[in-house]
Amino acid sequence: QTEQQSEHKTFKEGDRMGCGVIFPSINDSHFREPILIMVYFTKNGKLTYKRRIRQPRGGFFPCVGFAEQGDSVKLDVDC
Repeated sequence: QTEQQSEHKTFKEGDRMGCGVIFPSINDSHFREPILIMVYFTKNGKLTYKRRIRQPRGGFFPCVGFAEQGDSVKLDVDC
């Protein structure tokens, strides 16, 4: 792996991490059905990783994981 390829896997205090999903134009009544979507990640406003994946039936549900007890995160969920 190059430094650029692994950049999205490391971060430090104060870094701003982002995650987004781009859905194709579909009928709203079917938005939780299995479809091909684009998932992307940003670090401090720069795109670091993107990948097409198949959304599972039922859709996605947001979550945050921590490596150590005492870790904290501030969520900004404005769209």
